[in-house]
Amino acid sequence: DFLVLESTYGNRNHVGREERVQQLERILCHTLENKGVTIIPAFSVGRTQELLYEMNEIFEKVEQRLGCSLLKAVDVLVDSPLAQRFTELYDSMRDYWDEEAQHVLTYDDQPLVFENLVEIEDHREHRDTIQYLKDSKLPAIVIAASGMCAGGRVVNYLKEFIGDPATDIVFVGYQASGTPGRYIQDSDWVKLDGKRYDVKAQVHQLSGYSAHADQSDLLRFVEGMQQRPKAIRLVHGEADAKAALTAELQARNYN
Repeated sequence: DFLVLESTYGNRNHVGREERVQQLERILCHTLENKGVTIIPAFSVGRTQELLYEMNEIFEKVEQRLGCSLLKAVDVLVDSPLAQRFTELYDSMRDYWDEEAQHVLTYDDQPLVFENLVEIEDHREHRDTIQYLKDSKLPAIVIAASGMCAGGRVVNYLKEFIGDPATDIVFVGYQASGTPGRYIQDSDWVKLDGKRYDVKAQVHQLSGYSAHADQSDLLRFVEGMQQRPKAIRLVHGEADAKAALTAELQARNYN
């Protein structure tokens, strides 16, 4: 009788995968050019593996592009033991990969691994890596949890590099109101572990990686139901997102 529907992205549509990969490629090239650290806060399940898959694709192709021939000089660090474990599980379940990924396997037997990928294991290695990046001034891309910067190893990278204009912070998922990630998006300072840090880094948002459906997907879901729901209740979205999706649904005569 009732449809309970999320509305996280009820007021926008994600970019297509091709455009998303192009955006990621531009950021990776920028990292190489300014020799800064790019920090990607990402949850360990799903998002990290998708990033590795697409980075591998970029590294394979981008060397042929003018100005990015040295891209493999940049290290990609996955600093999350949980993400590493789930990446192994993803790799072990290749029989369930989609058609596109199956095609990639015909010419690349390790689409989640590439030669400049470094996996950080224990906490001591984590601290040593941060110090190494700080001292070496070499370009690096760090993927670490949590996705909203509310905890986890990514916080230590942010505390060290968020004040450097050469740093790029790339959000690949929704940043809930009140989280450090949202403050980094919307403010020029953020509080991490009780201490204030000025945000001097360049901040980017790649919405296409979100696990949440966009407005078009939500409307397609509702209109695809065999029986129209008597009423719809919108949850998990901020006021403007709910209002926009409400207007679209009401225009289609939904309650």
